[in-house]
Amino acid sequence: MYKVFLSLILCLSFVLHVMESQAASTLEVLEGLRNANPDIVEKTCKSLGLDRGASGLSKVQVFFPCCAKADNSLAVFSISWEGPTNGYIILMDPKGDVIDKKRVGYIKNISLNPLRPESSDDLIIDAIKGTGTGMRDDLFYIFSISNQGFKELWSELSYEKSFPLAMAKGKNYEIKGTVVFEDIDGDDIKEIIYSTRRTKYHFNVRSQKLLPSKSERKVMVYKLTEGKYFIFKKYLDGSPLP
Repeated sequence: MYKVFLSLILCLSFVLHVMESQAASTLEVLEGLRNANPDIVEKTCKSLGLDRGASGLSKVQVFFPCCAKADNSLAVFSISWEGPTNGYIILMDPKGDVIDKKRVGYIKNISLNPLRPESSDDLIIDAIKGTGTGMRDDLFYIFSISNQGFKELWSELSYEKSFPLAMAKGKNYEIKGTVVFEDIDGDDIKEIIYSTRRTKYHFNVRSQKLLPSKSERKVMVYKLTEGKYFIFKKYLDGSPLP
């Protein structure tokens, strides 16, 4: 009994030590990225292997995912720049070493969501991918998280704007996407219900403004199959959701 008790104490001490080390390393990186001294920010970005530094850095967040297939001491950093827009997600181990990183664009929204029954947190991102004069493209991303790094499960358009010229017929439009996660087939894995609304615009000579002329909505369902989300053929013909 004493040996069992001692083993539990040692195990608890080890877990607390790992958590303490992780918190220290994560805090150091976070403080480096948010430091008022641009030289320290530059140095921290360089240590993470990023091609951007203090200039334009506008948003830094950190998450601690719960991963059934990984130890629970990983940290995910979300880092975004403005002018030009850019952004990364970075996966770090308890020592503060980079396991993996992905360039995704300026991150508007990011969250953790357990989409699968093994209680793994998946990373849900909405990011600005590209901008230009009268143009813009945003994407949804879903990544799984493990000891080996990020794995992209799905990506689709979240927003698109095309206003190249006010009087260009047929080329002025806007697309807005939304996602909802729901287990619609009862297998304990959440499907993606992806909706888009495309609005066409026309140039009104009298008001000298672009005004909406036609709007179309489309709904697609994606199912997790062999490690990636693919179109759920059962609902491809427009069959009503249960």
